[in-house]
Amino acid sequence: MKSIYISYSDDNVQQKIKTIGKVGHNLENLWLKVEPIIKEANSSKDDDTLLIVQDYILQFHKFDGRSFKFRYPINKRLEPMLEKEHFIDLVNLKKRMDELENFFSGVDGQLDHIRSFKQEWESEMKRYYEYY
Repeated sequence: MKSIYISYSDDNVQQKIKTIGKVGHNLENLWLKVEPIIKEANSSKDDDTLLIVQDYILQFHKFDGRSFKFRYPINKRLEPMLEKEHFIDLVNLKKRMDELENFFSGVDGQLDHIRSFKQEWESEMKRYYEYY
């Protein structure tokens, strides 16, 4: 998501640096920055996929909002990161992560294609107006 924000946001470089620093590992806040970029490029009125992706992201955020629980067994006060045992269906988790990777890879490709088309169109228009 950070890559999509950095690559395709209309924010200037300073705004992007500030936003990435502010968002950190907060998936919910990062999604709020990326979702409008994705929606703007989406010609389809079918938002089911976006709702599913958002649900996955919010589930991760709710469980591990600061991105520590999966990385560290204890916090800085030497307390366990997880208060109780959690069982994770790793096969299901892998499938969902693959879905997210495929989604964001597709979004990146779509946004890159749109950007290339816009650049080509602007170049053609510039040449046209220079000629006439």
